[in-house]
Amino acid sequence: MDDYGAGSLLRTLVADEPPPSRIDPRQVIAGAKRRRLRRRVGWLTSGAAVIALGLVVALLPLTRTEDPAPVATVPGQYNPTAQHVFDPTRFTIDLNWRPDDVVGEVHESATTYQRITLLRDDLEPLASISTNGTGQVLPGDEWPSKNAKSIYNDGNPSHWLLPDGASDRSGQLWWFWGPTAWATVEVYDSENPVDLAVRLAQALHTDADTLVRMPFAVPKPAGLKLSRAATMRGPDGVYAGVVKFNGDGRWLGDAWVTVSATNDPKTVKSRVPFVLPGDSEYDAGAANAVPDDLATVKKGDDMVGVLSVANPGAAPLLDVDGPRRVASTVTLVNDPDDRKNWTRPFVR
Repeated sequence: MDDYGAGSLLRTLVADEPPPSRIDPRQVIAGAKRRRLRRRVGWLTSGAAVIALGLVVALLPLTRTEDPAPVATVPGQYNPTAQHVFDPTRFTIDLNWRPDDVVGEVHESATTYQRITLLRDDLEPLASISTNGTGQVLPGDEWPSKNAKSIYNDGNPSHWLLPDGASDRSGQLWWFWGPTAWATVEVYDSENPVDLAVRLAQALHTDADTLVRMPFAVPKPAGLKLSRAATMRGPDGVYAGVVKFNGDGRWLGDAWVTVSATNDPKTVKSRVPFVLPGDSEYDAGAANAVPDDLATVKKGDDMVGVLSVANPGAAPLLDVDGPRRVASTVTLVNDPDDRKNWTRPFVR
């Protein structure tokens, strides 16, 4: 077989697997378009010295502290025990190779997926590598696709999708990392996007078990569950930690709350809650957000921000005075620039 719709293959293979999630695969792929638009506007830079905590619409964990490995060594393997859901407080994937121009990373641990986003200068995303739980997402039938190299040298091809159709510098590689469990590499901009995606896919290991730590601790908002935790390591000591809560702890739903901490200088200057590079939920039709001027509180040299967000038609999670009350309950660790001081449990 040459070109075909990867989605049809998945639906055949997962007929008896757990039901697909409420995640719309078109939104999964459309997120790339929104991210590229934000990059054109230039909404993130790297920088220096203040902590911002914000309830916004992003949540991503970074747990890696060592320097990137210079070359790929032992390739990853197909995982016959892939999970349907993950524990957001633990990070289960890692890479044994990264491109030379990578200067930072975002690590996300969510109930439905695990993700590493590789960053270049100015916190610009180069590529993201994700493992989805069994039966969690389906690639769209309508996207052009073609067979690519087998990731595990087992004769099963991977599938290169072109969500934008016309771009020869970006796209998505899909393959099964476990039974009915899709993994993806999304390349945002590269001269050889397919080769880069395949090499990153082969560098992916899914047997890690790293405890997620944060530069702060926060009480769990009443009636909500932790659904995602994420951290960022950037150049020049830039860092961020973000946790996200929503109603059932799994799906985005109608409303959510995010708490973040960062020393990103642009965030400090703008006094708006921090959004991690590559996040696709910040502009996903959110409405009824608490105004930014109520979402930030100064604590000495640190900025604390809190924001609740609801989709159109849903009531806000917090009243307008809620963000300041939530911000006052956040406890920052001493010297958060030193990742050894980051804490767990971070939800108390």
